[in-house]
Formats: sequence, structure tokens, C-alpha cells
Amino acid sequence: MFYIHPMLQIRRTARPCRLATALFASALSTFSVTVTADDLKVVELFTSQGCYSCPAADELVGKMADNNPAILNLEFHVDYWNELQYRSEGNWEDPFSSAEYSLRQRLYSARTLEGRNGVYTPQAVINGVYGTVGSDAGGMKRGLTRSHSLPVTVNVSQENDGMLTVSVEGEPTGADAQVYLVSFLRKTVTNVTSGENHDKLMENHNVVVDLQPIAQLENLESKPVQVAFAGSHNLDCAILVQLSGQGPMIGAARCP
Repeated sequence: MFYIHPMLQIRRTARPCRLATALFASALSTFSVTVTADDLKVVELFTSQGCYSCPAADELVGKMADNNPAILNLEFHVDYWNELQYRSEGNWEDPFSSAEYSLRQRLYSARTLEGRNGVYTPQAVINGVYGTVGSDAGGMKRGLTRSHSLPVTVNVSQENDGMLTVSVEGEPTGADAQVYLVSFLRKTVTNVTSGENHDKLMENHNVVVDLQPIAQLENLESKPVQVAFAGSHNLDCAILVQLSGQGPMIGAARCP
């Protein structure tokens, strides 16, 4: 079972929860797809701690990335679950949720993604072009196989003072694209005390806490850009290059 959120109106699907759980458990042990190190795939998981079916996707995408370093997984926690009242358990306000990430998801839907389009949780968007249910191993495999290779090579280095230096190679001619610094927490554990996931200890992976535009791609033609990043043992970052209008990803790299 997963949840669709068209125009911020949440609806339950008819798929039985027990069947979805069984399929997920089976998929975890059999999921396999080959992605080479020079063919990075960006998997954006739109999720919420208030969504009952989201933990399965959080686990699947997290394990998938652990097993393949060429997959960059990023969790974007949406905010439209925060006010949903669940029986006597009330609502749960996801501490990592943001209206900005909900808008990001809606913009993808407006562009009509390949695969399964729409606004729902858990939703995985692969390289900005392919959408699928985040707990559907088959859909994830199709998306990873069918999504394009990233034509821009992103180089990132870091000085002792914490400054990042970002440069690119192989820019597509005339590409109008934005370069982003995305900051994320490698792992979070939250004691959820209300809402659909009440009394659960929820583990999330690569939870996005900031998405900052740092340059236009065309401005990196002549010289690299520098940006400050104060990382820690649990705070990491990556660079994303995405066509304007929230189009396809054309480049990505992890920070050193």
C-alpha cells in the first residue's frame, strides 16, 4: 500500500497492506541491478515519517544504495502529512519535512515523469526523469535501467578550511542548468510518538536538510566555483547539476 497525494488530497489505494509487505520482504532479498561507478544514478525518495508505507521504501532504497556506491540516494521529506489526523493517535509532524520539498515533488509531477507519475508517498524519482513507488523493487530496477547516463562530469575537492571547489567537464552545448549543493544527514533515528507510525523507532538515510543553488552551469565554463561546507561525522553533501525548470539531472557527485 502506498499513498497518492493529487492536489494535496491524500487517498489510500486499494492494494492490501499485507500483500505489499510480503512483496517488499521478498524484493529485499532478490533486488539486484548493475550500475557502474561512472554511471551515477540520483535517486530522490519523497517520503514522510507520518506515512505508514514509507518505512519500507526508506529501507529498500537505503539498502540498495549501501550495496551499490554508484547510487546516490537522497530523502526529501514532504510536509503534507504533518496535519493528517490518524484515529486517536493524532498527527505526527516530521522534523525533517519542508514545504520546499513538497513543491519539488509537485514540479516533477507537472513535468510528467516516465514510469509512474503523480504526487504520492513513497515516491522515488530517478535522475529527475523516472518515477516509481519507492518500495517497489521491480519499479526501482526498471527506473535505474532505463534512466539516462549523466553527460556532465562533476569534480569536487575540499580544502582544509572546509571550502569546496566544484568544476565540470563535458557540458552539453547550450545547456541551461543549475548547480546545487545538497546537504544531508547520513542517518537519523526518530522515536515517532503519534500518527500512523506511532510507537515506531524510524531510521532514515541521507535525509536532505538543505538544497542550495550555487551556480549556473554556464558560469563554470571558465573557472570553478567555491562554496563553504561545514560537514561532520553525520552531515555530508553532494553536488547536483539539473536542467532548469527542474528538468533531468545531467551531472552529480558526492563530496569528498
